[in-house]
Amino acid sequence: MGQPSSLPDALCEVWNSSQHQGNVAMLRAKQPIPRVRPSSSISLVMELQAAGGFNPYGQEIQHMASSGWTKVDVFDQHNQVLSGRWKLPVRALPVQPGLSTGQLNTVPQVGKAEIYLRVVNARDADLQSMAEIDPRKSSPYLYPPLMPGPTAVATDPPVALPAQPPSSFHLALSPYTDYIDPPPIPELPNQPKPGQR
Repeated sequence: MGQPSSLPDALCEVWNSSQHQGNVAMLRAKQPIPRVRPSSSISLVMELQAAGGFNPYGQEIQHMASSGWTKVDVFDQHNQVLSGRWKLPVRALPVQPGLSTGQLNTVPQVGKAEIYLRVVNARDADLQSMAEIDPRKSSPYLYPPLMPGPTAVATDPPVALPAQPPSSFHLALSPYTDYIDPPPIPELPNQPKPGQR
């Protein structure tokens, strides 16, 4: 849909709490994506870059280097925004944006690294912008639901995203202004199987 966008650099802080121990970096940024035609194939792919620490050869990392990646689906199978507070495990490289959620779960996690983010519908953006960002309040964040994906396994080599995305926040999106979010689909009661009462 457009070129990758960089978020501002953030310093890691040492964090010790009953829930988490390790480093925490808070990125206070929002990325509006207006007027997107709903499709269950649209995902948000995030690449985590870090400086500092040591590489597998024991050398100190002094420049930004890709450390891992993750992705989250934006719409469900009913073309509704998957709004919510999500925690996403950071996956090992290379970046493979074509993986379904189920396939993504087979990629090893990078240590215990996770990205916490909110996906909100445009109508809730003002209210959500006022919500406090506090690592002590991580309990409402959940792992996203498993989305149905393709049953065939891709055999082509994975396509890697560029290591250094441009620094702009602009996404070149096609306007689609006549779309209105559909109402939720009501759940159907369980139907008895033949021969059952």
